[in-house]
Amino acid sequence: MTDGDLDYFSRIKVRLVCDFRAAEEQATAPSRLPAHDPPEVLSLSVRPVAGNDLRDLALSTGTEVADIVAAYRAVYRAYARDHQDQFRTFIARLMDAGSYPAVFHCMAGKDRTGFAAAMILSTLGVPTETIYEDYLLTNEHWKLRVSLPSSLTPEAQTAFRAARREYLDAAFEEIAESHGTVGAYVEDALGINEEARERLRAHLLE
Repeated sequence: MTDGDLDYFSRIKVRLVCDFRAAEEQATAPSRLPAHDPPEVLSLSVRPVAGNDLRDLALSTGTEVADIVAAYRAVYRAYARDHQDQFRTFIARLMDAGSYPAVFHCMAGKDRTGFAAAMILSTLGVPTETIYEDYLLTNEHWKLRVSLPSSLTPEAQTAFRAARREYLDAAFEEIAESHGTVGAYVEDALGINEEARERLRAHLLE
């Protein structure tokens, strides 16, 4: 954050920061937070093994868009399948009124963060199509500030940088295959019953 960002962050009195980055990512890019009255930082490491394929594809020559899409789809499936504990803890903390204002983020702010936002909206009962619309707004309001290898074609670079519907599709497909419905996933995998949903709605809906 810039000095101006840090000042704003302090003025709005953020109480909780949920960090989905892996330990090595946190070590490489430590968070800059207010020194006075800092927020609580909740480390929720989410780093699917399938993410290694994305790194390899970024460093390879001749990488095809289809390969990138397939790798991202595997990553999003892993979010829903292999990292339920982290997202359960995340949602549970949002039940606490003392957690607000809260911030959640990953390294780039697109994928782990995008899935987390989709789970919040799903828990609130937001229609699935609206969740997709919200996720795809990433492409209008977010830019990757990391340079990709020049060996990648422009199309491949776009696939790495974009939020694509088929990426989030993969997470919902995993949820459907394992739990039948998003509602069942929210209750069984994330541990959010109707009473807990109502508490979250009270905090987040007008």
